[in-house]
Amino acid sequence: MIHLIDCYAYTSLWRHRHPAEKAAFAGGLLLLSFFTPLTGLFLILLLVSLVALLGARIPAALYSRVLAVPMAFILIGAASLLVSLSYHSGHLHIGLAEGGLKSAVQLVARALAAASCLIFFSLTTPTADWMPLLRKFHIPAVVVDLMLVTYRLLFVFAERLSTLQQAQAARLGNLTVRNRLRSTGLIGANLFIRSLDRARRIELGMEARCYTGEITCLPFERKASIPIICGSLLLCLVIAWIGFITKRWPYA
Repeated sequence: MIHLIDCYAYTSLWRHRHPAEKAAFAGGLLLLSFFTPLTGLFLILLLVSLVALLGARIPAALYSRVLAVPMAFILIGAASLLVSLSYHSGHLHIGLAEGGLKSAVQLVARALAAASCLIFFSLTTPTADWMPLLRKFHIPAVVVDLMLVTYRLLFVFAERLSTLQQAQAARLGNLTVRNRLRSTGLIGANLFIRSLDRARRIELGMEARCYTGEITCLPFERKASIPIICGSLLLCLVIAWIGFITKRWPYA
């Protein structure tokens, strides 16, 4: 999945838009999703989906596939809010929790709204573009460099994991449950050793290239559009206002 997201981010229709413009839109709506009522959450989810599908021309199949990954965890968490467990007179009672439906709906809407903002930004902005943006916000260089190295290692270990899984399958390592557990343990041990070795090799390589404490990234060529950034922030205020005036609606 991470390969799919990264590949499409580099070929996206909005690839060459300044990352600050997309960050203002997605980041503003993301922050708004933390406290806006239910009506505002539905507006955020609808707006981000329309901009992603119609504006950035992200394929609907890809967008829904990426969104389905966090949705599975969200629904599992929401299901736990619907059930109430109690123990009386030596018996375990299972029933619907009081107010559980409202809490579950709010949880699903809030989590999906936040996830859609992150997915939109990740599908339209490669990591190499928004990392320099962090330095402009005076994020410590060591934090940004650690994020870059970790992001690079994700692809290395994903490729290594795929190779190990194919090798285990070719040797019938997944034939039985016992073999599958043993193969999983061997893969985990191998990846742990490889991660330490790879980290050491990266450290030596950076020192050989005269690492001065900061990984240099090329700045974005285009300048950010102030009207687009202001329009995005104004849109966030409009959604916040709509959510405020509809706060007294049922389940809002």
